[in-house]
Amino acid sequence: MSRKTAAYIALFLAVAGLIGLGVSTRVSDGVVRYLKAMTISENVIPDGSSFDIVYVLGGTQPSLQEKYERLGSLCRTIKYQKILILDRLGITEYRKEAGRNLTNNEWSLMQLERRGIKKQDVELVSMTDGYFGTLSEARAVTGLMGERGYRTALLITAPHHTARVKRSFGRMLKYNRGTCYVTSSEEEAAFGELLMENLKLMVYTLILLPMQD
Repeated sequence: MSRKTAAYIALFLAVAGLIGLGVSTRVSDGVVRYLKAMTISENVIPDGSSFDIVYVLGGTQPSLQEKYERLGSLCRTIKYQKILILDRLGITEYRKEAGRNLTNNEWSLMQLERRGIKKQDVELVSMTDGYFGTLSEARAVTGLMGERGYRTALLITAPHHTARVKRSFGRMLKYNRGTCYVTSSEEEAAFGELLMENLKLMVYTLILLPMQD
């Protein structure tokens, strides 16, 4: 067993123990900073950067609003061929102005249009259901990239998801000789979310991603 693997296992057990104990309050700022640092891996996106696609990872409505806000800001300074978002089944809450419940996809397109993004620039990506959502998204998006000859992808996700997203998409893109870049919204994660994300990151790193080879 390598030192790196042993360290991951030790951290895995520590995180699992904290989650099991329900530790969620009165933790030091240092612990929170450490947990954040373990899960963050983003790229600096200079003005004028060019990508084949920009993909916004899925999430709850509040999470998507933060990601769409980041997307709207970026789209004023970068170049791209297509914006991809997750095709989400279901409906949102009742909207008085529409006289009905919007579908999730209608809601997303409306949010994007409010941020200056044209509907014709957006494409919905269907994903096969899977327990590990980020891995399923990576498989679907990189598969589409391979089919169309796309080579560069800019991924937008929550800050504490960036490391897992970069590793997942990077592993899939190596077969297409593609490259991914990751940037984040301004979402904030609670202590419990950071613990869980560290646990997920270890599962992906030690088990799921090596299985993709």
